[in-house]
Amino acid sequence: MLYSGSSLIVIGLAALPFAATFAPTTIAWCLVIVGGQVCNITLNRHVLTMPGSQTLISITQSLRFFGTAASPIFVLPVFMISAHVGYWMCAALTLAGLTAVLMNLGSARGREPRPQGSY
Repeated sequence: MLYSGSSLIVIGLAALPFAATFAPTTIAWCLVIVGGQVCNITLNRHVLTMPGSQTLISITQSLRFFGTAASPIFVLPVFMISAHVGYWMCAALTLAGLTAVLMNLGSARGREPRPQGSY
């Protein structure tokens, strides 16, 4: 599921700068939003299946909230200078985050699960 959500995000981000009218822009933006939600649900499900999931899910949700709250502080000044640069900065950060998550999940599959209660 994470790969399909990531694919939707990449397709939407790639198409958005080339969308000249309202309908293609809306479709590209919807792809990004749906892909992001698929990734969020998949990551939450992954965290909930790990040992110690009660604390891990709250950490995951708090980091998501922090990222959402802090992003205007860092992104808005760039958009004020250049909307084009601001868009590509957000796209690059999104792709970097997806790459990090996919690499981490790929390397975690080879590890043995920790016993319950060991942190």
